[in-house]
Amino acid sequence: MDAWNGPPPIWEERLGVCLFALGLLAWTGVEAWRARVMERPEPLRVEELLFALDWMPSASPQMADHPAPSGPIDVDGLDSAGWVRWGLSPRQAASAVRYRKAVGGFTHRSVLARMRVLPDGWLERHEKDLVFPN
Repeated sequence: MDAWNGPPPIWEERLGVCLFALGLLAWTGVEAWRARVMERPEPLRVEELLFALDWMPSASPQMADHPAPSGPIDVDGLDSAGWVRWGLSPRQAASAVRYRKAVGGFTHRSVLARMRVLPDGWLERHEKDLVFPN
């Protein structure tokens, strides 16, 4: 008998094609993954970055740890950096800015006193330096 008895059965041919297709699919997936790993990540939007920073845990600053800056405090004009300069944590400062926008500005001491994010004793400590719009 000859070693070759004619064409292989159809199932062997289909099995070979399936194995080839599976190998090609695996190779394409690996190459696509490698291309994605090498690509530069998309930059974050400012809103996403600020949201992430707002939700990061932060230590609440102690009043004794921060020497008080000198000068008047225009509370209605303070931004987040200004609030941090006057002893608030970044999270508290962001909350103070949101509160000011919600109430329409700090027009009087009582509006500022209702803000819950101020550290204990902050209002009493800086009361003589507070300046409110007329």
